[in-house]
Formats: sequence, C-alpha cells, structure tokens
Amino acid sequence: MFGLLDRKPVEFDWLSCFSAGKGLRASESHSGHNSNPRTVPVSAVRDLGISRHIITFNGQINKAMEIAFGPLKREEIRQAAELATRAFDDYEYFTNWFPEKEERNRVQLSIITHEYRTTFNRVHQLAARMDGKIVATAQLNAPDFKKPSDLSYILHGWMRVYKAGDRKRIDDWLAMDAAAGQPCHEYQKTGPGIWYASSLTVDPGVQGIGLGSRFLEYWTDYVRERGGKEIVLFTNSQKNLDFYLKRGYEVFDEREIEYDGQRMGSWSLKKALTSPDK
Repeated sequence: MFGLLDRKPVEFDWLSCFSAGKGLRASESHSGHNSNPRTVPVSAVRDLGISRHIITFNGQINKAMEIAFGPLKREEIRQAAELATRAFDDYEYFTNWFPEKEERNRVQLSIITHEYRTTFNRVHQLAARMDGKIVATAQLNAPDFKKPSDLSYILHGWMRVYKAGDRKRIDDWLAMDAAAGQPCHEYQKTGPGIWYASSLTVDPGVQGIGLGSRFLEYWTDYVRERGGKEIVLFTNSQKNLDFYLKRGYEVFDEREIEYDGQRMGSWSLKKALTSPDK
C-alpha cells in the first residue's frame, strides 16, 4: 500500500495483521452478559456475497441481533475508518509512534481513510453489519493484487495525512509498517493461491459476543470460494497471536520492532485452507 496502512510513504500493508490485531482482541475478551454466544444461520445470498447470522446472548432469542456479512460500500469508507480508529486507539502499533492520543487519532483516521479510498477497487473490502451498522471490517488482498502507484495515492489526497501529525513520526511509522508486512508479501511469492489479510478490525463496543470469530470464518470461506489455498497475515499483539493460533494459524516469521525506546513483537502467520467438509 502506500505507506500507512500496510504503510510506508510508498506502499501499504498496515492494518494488516494488526487490524487483525486490536480488533480481534476486542472480540476475544469474554465478559459479562455477552459471553457464550450461539449463531444460527439464517440465509446466504451467494451471488451478492452476503451471509446473515443471528447471534443470541445466553440463549435469549429476544436479545438476538442480526449480523450481516458482505462487501463494504464506497459510501461506508468513512464509517469503517472511524471504527478502525476506535479499535486501534491503544494498540502498540500506533501508540509507540504516536503516544499523544489526540494526534494519534488524527493520524490513524487520516491514514486509514486514505488507504481505504485509494485501494477500494483493488482489494476485497468486507464488512459485518449489526442492525445495519458496521461493526467489523476486513481488507483482503488476492494473489494478483497490485499496489497503487504513488501518484494514485497523491490523487486520492494522501498528502493530507501529513497535516494530521508530525511528519517524521509518520514517515517512521510508514517505514515500520512496510517492514512488518514484508514477510507476508515474500511468502505470497512462494506459491499460487496465497491471499493476504491486510486488515481485520472489530468495534470495541461489540466485544465478547464472538463476532470476531464469526467474521474470521466468513472471510475464510470467502477466500476459499475464490480459489484461495492459503491465507497470511501478521499481528503485533500477543493476545491476537493466541487468537489466531487457536484457529489453526501457525507462525512462520517472528521479530521484534523497536522505536523510541519502545519494543513490540511482530508475528507473521499462515493457514492452509481445506475444503469445508474436511
């Protein structure tokens, strides 16, 4: 990508697995009355790429909320970017570079918004909606994905990102983002049918109901139905790492990233896709 979201002033990988990061942490924190969800398939409209489920809380049907999975619409980009900003607010992937909350949120929103806009017609941007409101998003890059040119990013307003915060820190973050996503990009070159999940975010407000797991299952099927053989992603959170490991992913690269005296781990993971009946 350009730099921020898979980030670099020249290419993006960003939310990449870290999107997969913070958002999934939210979905995995079980607490209160939102624990022990059940899902009941309602319908699937294959030609529209839409799947619907009903999630109930503690078996109480009267508290059921319908979850619809499908493509993100262009007019929903801003809403999706605001969701991601909330989800990544205290994520090390951003806080180590932008410790001041106000600046961090400005930079996050600007980076994510412009990344989504620039790559919208090149990636598979998916969303989960609860009662019509977006509560989770995922950005998937097919094996033939080609990152937009620098000119394309500029034409989509990328330079406004530098008005959101300190230019040096933004450039440093972009360089880090590019390095963090590199193992996944290199792995994609090792065989056919390898998709890259560059972003997965879940709204913190809907944590603990199993939405992250359901959404992960949805876009895993989405990739499989399009001939995908394997999915790669990276995360910088131990909690997110545990989430993926429990769901069949395995680490193929591990490293440590340091900035301004702060350190964080970075794990690249992969998962082979088998047919649903196996």
